[in-house]
Amino acid sequence: MLQRALLASVACIAVYAACGAPENGGLFQPFDPDRATSAAGAGNAQPSLGPISAAIGSDASASEGQGGAVGFAGAANVGAAGNSMSLVVDAGPTDAGDAAPSLDAAPEGNCADNVERCDGIDNNCDGRIDEGEACAGTCAGFALEEHGYMFCSDSVVRDAAADRCQAQGMRLAWIETPEENAFLVERIEAADVPASASEELLTYIGGSDSGDEGVWLWRGRGAIPDGFQFWQGESADSGGRAVGGAYENWAPTEPNNTDEDENCTAISVLGANNRQSGDWDDRDCDTALPFVCEIP
Repeated sequence: MLQRALLASVACIAVYAACGAPENGGLFQPFDPDRATSAAGAGNAQPSLGPISAAIGSDASASEGQGGAVGFAGAANVGAAGNSMSLVVDAGPTDAGDAAPSLDAAPEGNCADNVERCDGIDNNCDGRIDEGEACAGTCAGFALEEHGYMFCSDSVVRDAAADRCQAQGMRLAWIETPEENAFLVERIEAADVPASASEELLTYIGGSDSGDEGVWLWRGRGAIPDGFQFWQGESADSGGRAVGGAYENWAPTEPNNTDEDENCTAISVLGANNRQSGDWDDRDCDTALPFVCEIP
C-alpha cells in the first residue's frame, strides 16, 4: 500500500511539472470593484487583487485582470500556417536584463479534453502552440503569462464578434489595467494575419452601455455573464467618471454617444483623429470592426 501511494505521488508531481501553471501566474488577478472602493475611498480607489477564475460559467466580475509586473508570452498565428513552436515553461521572474519572451504551459487541468484553442497557450500539452486548425486564417492567438487572447482582423458587427468569441469559449476582452491595454496594442499590431481595412485598426473590446445609457459595463454573452461597471456617463469633460477605481482609457471627449447610438467600445490600435494608440472610443454596435477575445 505504501509503495502504491509513493507511485501515485510521483505521478502527480510529473503531471504538474509538465502542464502546471508558471510560478508567477499570480500576476493574473481580477479587479474587485467592491474591495477597491472600500480600500481607497470614493473617487480615488485603486484595483484590489484576488485569485483568477477560468470557468466560463463563473462570476465574470472576478475572472481576469493583471496587476504588478507584466511578462509577455506567446504571440503568433502559427495555426493558420501549420507551423509549431517549442514550449518553454516560464519558471518565474528573471533579472532585468532577461527580456526574452517565453511560451506558457496550459493551466493545470486544461489538457484533459485534448483541445487546442487559438489563444497562444499549449492547451493540450503537446509542446506546440495553436497548432493545426486552432486559429482561422484571419486570427492570431497570444498570451500574457498564462492568460490567452485571440485577435481576428476580419470586420464584423459587435454581436457577431461576441458570437465568434463564445464559439472559442472566450469573451470580447475586458481591459482592466494599463499593462493589459499596452500588451493588446502591441500584440494586435504585430499579429501575422491579413490586415484590416481600417487604417486606425479600431478593434472591438467588451465594454457596452447598450442596456442603460451611460452605464458602461464589461459585457458577456450567452453562458458568459456580464461583469462590473467601469464607467458612468459620457466623457470626463462632460462629467463622466470611472466607477470604483476601475481602469479606463477613453480618448479625450469620449465616450460622446454621437447620433445617440454609440453603445459599444473599441480600442484604437494605431491611433487617429483625437485618439492615440491604445485609446478607447464608443461606436455604433452595427459598425463592422475587427475584434479581440480573451479567456474568461
